[in-house]
Amino acid sequence: MKKLLLAVILLFSISILTNAQIGYLNLRLNYIGGVGAQAKKLEGGGIGFQYEGFKSQNAKLGFIIAADFNSTGCEEKDIDLNFGGSNTKTEVNYYSSLNKITGGGILIPRHGSSFSPYISMQAGVMWYRTSLVIEDPDDPSACDPLETKNVKTSVTPVANVESGVKLQMKRKDKKRPLFLQAGVGYNMGTRATYIKLGDEPNDETTQPYTSKFKMDDGSVHQHSIGTMYRTTTSQLVFSLGISFYFGCH
Repeated sequence: MKKLLLAVILLFSISILTNAQIGYLNLRLNYIGGVGAQAKKLEGGGIGFQYEGFKSQNAKLGFIIAADFNSTGCEEKDIDLNFGGSNTKTEVNYYSSLNKITGGGILIPRHGSSFSPYISMQAGVMWYRTSLVIEDPDDPSACDPLETKNVKTSVTPVANVESGVKLQMKRKDKKRPLFLQAGVGYNMGTRATYIKLGDEPNDETTQPYTSKFKMDDGSVHQHSIGTMYRTTTSQLVFSLGISFYFGCH
């Protein structure tokens, strides 16, 4: 599914680049907040890139390609390794990210004006990635992790609707306009899996995330090192960036 979606987006992107006469490159900062099923479960921020292609500087309808890369967690935490009379702790290094690649259309009714509202609709692929690095405990009598690095990736198709405004900034080179761009978008997709450190109350969307450990006598058991969520993708995305004139063919 992921490879198919990426192939479709790539072909669509090539079509955009070959037909667009006027282009803009938007570099922006993002803040993501979960809503609905992901409310208070997922948040983060990062950077985004957008290419907008139009047939002319006053064309109202254009094409858009977007890529976002966001961090949704980064921390270190001690976990208990109490087992068989051994009482000790070890450290877990945690990092999670949320990224997406989408393509679609953008409508700017006042394209070319100093103040231009816009709306875009896109579709593509989003992937959640969690990396958990488990350190060996200092106590030599404690259990040791069988896997020191745990990586979890979850992929989902995603649709995005975004609206916002473009404010043209004053500059001497009027042939190459520069815009301040602010927008609010909504990501919606199918169910996806992601992990957070710590124990959370169990419900229909959560379960403990465990990893295997081994004692000196060869016995294997598991310790909980976090909580795994499985929810539908539902997020608000706030963005602020600069849109540069990209050139023409």
